[in-house]
Amino acid sequence: MLCPAATGRHRQTISKQMESNLFIGSSLKLAGEFYQHLLRGIVTFEELGNRIIKQIETAYAFRQVERVRELARILINVPIREHRLIAQYYLVWCKCQDLQFHSDILERIVEQTSTYKAKALISRAAFDVYQDNVEQALHFYTEALKTEPTPSDFIKASTGIATIKSIEGFHASALKDLERLLPLLKHAEPLTYFEVINSNAVELIANNRFDEALNASAIAAASPFGPFYPEWQETYSDVRSSRKRRSTVSIPHSQERTDEVEEVEPTGNVIQFPTGEPVADLNALFKSLELSGLSITPLQLLGVILRAVLKDRITDAEIDKICTVYHDTVVKWYWLS
Repeated sequence: MLCPAATGRHRQTISKQMESNLFIGSSLKLAGEFYQHLLRGIVTFEELGNRIIKQIETAYAFRQVERVRELARILINVPIREHRLIAQYYLVWCKCQDLQFHSDILERIVEQTSTYKAKALISRAAFDVYQDNVEQALHFYTEALKTEPTPSDFIKASTGIATIKSIEGFHASALKDLERLLPLLKHAEPLTYFEVINSNAVELIANNRFDEALNASAIAAASPFGPFYPEWQETYSDVRSSRKRRSTVSIPHSQERTDEVEEVEPTGNVIQFPTGEPVADLNALFKSLELSGLSITPLQLLGVILRAVLKDRITDAEIDKICTVYHDTVVKWYWLS
C-alpha cells in the first residue's frame, strides 16, 4: 500500500539491458538495422511503444502478416499494460489469417483496454460474420458504437452492420446505410476510406447500379492498398462482367441481327465517369513507354495507366484527384517515423 503509483513507470529511461529484453521471443526476421531504427532517439517506453504501434498499423493496413507478428512480439515486451493489450490484439489478427479465431482473447482485451475496445469488438463481430453467427455479430458491432469510437472505428462498425443487412438480403437498406457514411469518409483513415468505397460498390452491384459500382470499385482497386486486397479486384471484375452482360442483351430480328439494349444512366453519390472500353493489353503500353525513352514519375505513370484503361470514362480532373489521393495515402502510410 505504501508503494508509489505505477502511472509513471513507463517513463523510465530504456537501459541497455532492457533493450535486449525487448526482443525476447522475436524471431529476428527483421534486420538489426531496423531494431536500431525503432530505438533511435527513443528515451521512454511510451515513446517506443507508440512508434512500434505506428509501424504495426502500417503493416496491418498492407496485410504484411509476418511484419505485424514480429512487431507485436516486440511490443508485448514493453512494460506498459495498454501496449501489451494492443500487441495481443494484433497477434490475434495474425492467427486469424490462419483461420484460428481466438474470440476469448478478444473479449478479454475488450474488458481491459482503454484505446482498442472498439477495434476488438469490431474484430470479434467479424469472427461471427465469418462463422455465420450474424445475430451475435450485430450485437458486437452495436456494442462497438457505444464505446466512443474513433471516426474510422465508427465507420467500420456501421459498415459491418450494413454488411449484415446485405447478408440477410436487405440490399437497399444496406446501400442507404453506406451512402450515409460517404460524407464521413473525409475523417477516416486511408484504409477505412477505400474499404467503404469497395463495400459501397458491392451494394451498388446488388442494387443493379452498375455504372456507379464500376466507378467506385475502380477507385478502390487502383488505391495503394488495391494489390493487397484481391477481393477489391474481384469486385471490379464482377461489376465489369455484370455491366458487360447487361449491355449486350440482344433481341433477334428477322435478318439475324442483334441490337444492344440502351443503358439507363443511374444517379448516385460517387463520381460519374463517361462510358468506354478499356485497352486490352497494358504490356503494349509499358513497352511503348520503354521504347520512347521518356522519364516519368510514378504518379505520372499512374495517370497514363488510368487514361489508357478507362479512356473516355475518366477526365483529366478526375485523374488528378485520384493521383492526389494516392500520393497523400502513400505519404501517410509509408513515411511514418
